[in-house]
Amino acid sequence: MKPLIATLFISLALAGCSKGNKLDVGPEGLLTSNIEEVKEMNAEGLVRMAQSLEQSGDYGSAAQFYMDALGRDANILEAHLGMARLYEQAGDMGGAATYYQNVLVLDPNHLQAVLGAARNLINQERAIDAREVIEGYLAETQPTAALLNQLGVALDLGVNHAGAQAAYREGLAMVAPGDDWH
Repeated sequence: MKPLIATLFISLALAGCSKGNKLDVGPEGLLTSNIEEVKEMNAEGLVRMAQSLEQSGDYGSAAQFYMDALGRDANILEAHLGMARLYEQAGDMGGAATYYQNVLVLDPNHLQAVLGAARNLINQERAIDAREVIEGYLAETQPTAALLNQLGVALDLGVNHAGAQAAYREGLAMVAPGDDWH
């Protein structure tokens, strides 16, 4: 078992949480809820809790909640995406790739997973694989500015600068001033 997962399991066992997807925090900042309350949550509730913990920066607890959600429903996309983000945050590109791939198996046209998988592959210097992931998505679905930008990066790294410039231009043409297209 990887040290991160072991640490996360211990953290959850010691911490617990309350119903309603809120944490009971005592005066010293320690979680005081009963672990039995966590066991009663469904997979969606666990994912919401994990997302809240992830946003607050408690990545270890977030990972445990995502893993618990996947233990209850292996097909819950948001838990796979959450784990991919956490692995990326920790610098473990292989772990992130596994979870992005899980999402793409469940939904090959999931834009967030395609973007994450391509970004992850680019970070691993696997530009050709990133391009293939993006082009597979584009064969079935309409492009987005962010996706075309990422395709441009993959093409640039693959030394297809003319193709990269065309992807960048097409992506930029889709962006209105002030849009966040990353």
